[in-house]
Amino acid sequence: MAINPVLTQMMPLNNLVSQSSGINSGAGEAGTVNFGDMLKTQLEKVENAQIRADGLTQQLVSGDSVELHEVLIATQEAKLMLEMTMQVRNKVVEAYKEMMTMQL
Repeated sequence: MAINPVLTQMMPLNNLVSQSSGINSGAGEAGTVNFGDMLKTQLEKVENAQIRADGLTQQLVSGDSVELHEVLIATQEAKLMLEMTMQVRNKVVEAYKEMMTMQL
């Protein structure tokens, strides 16, 4: 299993935004990035990685022909993706709190 697909999934948000034509400032504009959709897509990727790791672990435990290293790599991928998601969440909460304390 290659590590490169994992690295491409963990691209910084600014690279994802720079690949598109702009940020969604209105409803239904073509070629724009909707932050909510982008966040939902990334969370689905994290969920799929966890489901895959769980499935491989179950296959290994049940005695199916699964290589141990594949299970370990899938588990580590899922763990890293979850940790990155938690860090992004922490930064978003921190930014929200900072914005709420700003005086207008």
